[in-house]
Amino acid sequence: MIRASIGKSSLRNEDTQLKPQFSTQTQIADESLYVFTCKVGNTTAVANSEVFCMSDSISDDELYGLLNRIRSERLPSSETIVGEAAEELGLVQGAFTANQVLSNFNNNLRQLFERTLTVLERYEQQVYSGAVMPAIADRRRQTLEGLRAGNNVELISSALQALYPDLWRVFLSRSQSRKQRGGGDFQEQIKLMFQLANIPFEEQTREYRTDFVIPSQALFQRDRTRAIIFSVKRTLRERWQEVVDELHHTNCPNVYLATANESRKITLTTHIAGLRRYNMHLVVWDTVKAEKFPTEPVVRNYTEFATIDVRTFQPFWNP
Repeated sequence: MIRASIGKSSLRNEDTQLKPQFSTQTQIADESLYVFTCKVGNTTAVANSEVFCMSDSISDDELYGLLNRIRSERLPSSETIVGEAAEELGLVQGAFTANQVLSNFNNNLRQLFERTLTVLERYEQQVYSGAVMPAIADRRRQTLEGLRAGNNVELISSALQALYPDLWRVFLSRSQSRKQRGGGDFQEQIKLMFQLANIPFEEQTREYRTDFVIPSQALFQRDRTRAIIFSVKRTLRERWQEVVDELHHTNCPNVYLATANESRKITLTTHIAGLRRYNMHLVVWDTVKAEKFPTEPVVRNYTEFATIDVRTFQPFWNP
């Protein structure tokens, strides 16, 4: 347990009619000491404080349990959020022909990828401001009611000082939650694009990724040379070699691993060498292919996959 001492706040100038701006700065490596700054116009309130534990402090287990419960109850599923993003973009059935979707696959997928985050942020704003923060304030009522300050800036600074350990864990948990659901969001985006492009598939969920067997598991079992395994892994950061080995063991000659990673995250030694060895393809944004892998045959961009590879295989998918 970290012991506490609340430092004194200093106030300079007087201008409390403007919107306050807050900042923090870590003082020591273990992040247990912070400087809190609240600026309102020309007025600056500074509070130096150790992170402290009051009698109503919230343990990690309690706080993360609270956050997980509220998110599970109030944040929509990946399917719902991606669907809402697609509607905002007009990416709905009947709006485009399948050929139009294939021709603009990369741009549409990129817009959907970015809009999904915008929609998620809207829901997060509602959930965190409307449910998480009030729940924490209620749980820390004893601390907040005990605050005493001479003016609004000092009061805000003291409140932030008192709640900073909780707020820091909230935003850390928010970041981790986004990473966890990011893969599911990307899988739903790919799935929706396949549906709009009339690409037949069967979905298989693995532990660290989702595989789309195109056009069907039945054809894959009957003649793997005519089928595609399109595996979706939003980032290549974790369990890369394990995923590649698993895909290799499917014995399918047409394996594509799709990612949303940018070029700086993809390396020749770690990623491309393994794909060459197993004769697999990595599918990336058009800009990533153009900037880093313009002549690399195992790297395909989304436009190439949709307009060349899919159209090459389509005649073999008919019964």
